Amino acid sequence: MSAPQIPNITLPDGTTMSLYSPDLPEKLPNFPPIFPKKDSEEHARFMLIDGASWQLGKCLRYSTPTRIAEAVAPLTWVTQTHRRRLNKTAVIPMLFLGVALSRHEGEEERSIRAFTEAFSNLGDIPKMPEKNLIWARANMARMLRRMNRIEEASQQEKLTREWILAHPYKYPPSEIKNIIADDIGTGTNILDHEDVLALFSTLREIGPKQAILNGNILIHYGLKPPPGFQ
Repeated sequence: MSAPQIPNITLPDGTTMSLYSPDLPEKLPNFPPIFPKKDSEEHARFMLIDGASWQLGKCLRYSTPTRIAEAVAPLTWVTQTHRRRLNKTAVIPMLFLGVALSRHEGEEERSIRAFTEAFSNLGDIPKMPEKNLIWARANMARMLRRMNRIEEASQQEKLTREWILAHPYKYPPSEIKNIIADDIGTGTNILDHEDVLALFSTLREIGPKQAILNGNILIHYGLKPPPGFQ
């Protein structure tokens, strides 16, 4: 069985380019085109590309090590299609796009716009994307520090730390670290902050979703905390 071909899109100058090329947004500023009529063949094609693009974006994020930087083009497709089709922001894909752009020199302002749009529309989704949100804020902070925008970076780091400290029994320390930390320094000033280190020092993980608190209290992550604890 032959491997499926990556679809191409025709540019205004008549040339074609891979749908997943990172240069596509600049070559075709208005991409994707207006969403086609429902139940048409073109609509089915769009739905297929939309779903495949989002799946690709997620696969690239969760690769080890992460390859989120390669996901700019498919995530641009998903976010713009959603906006044209529903006149709304696709919040989680927009967070992903902000992170993907943050990995590219010269794309910082576009990344900030993506993050800002996503943060501004968090109230429009039924469930807060907690893991994606702290991951996005940590990546935004790293990028802002690279830009020497220290005050803004510190604010994102503070918000991330506050969430971790306010939800000490939601996710184990190892999971928090896995969400935030990477090989380019994301999580600095968050995971190594004294308050977060103090919290993690009280917990000894003993198995999946389980830890011992202060040496004698069993914690089951994701369940209701023990009496007297928040």
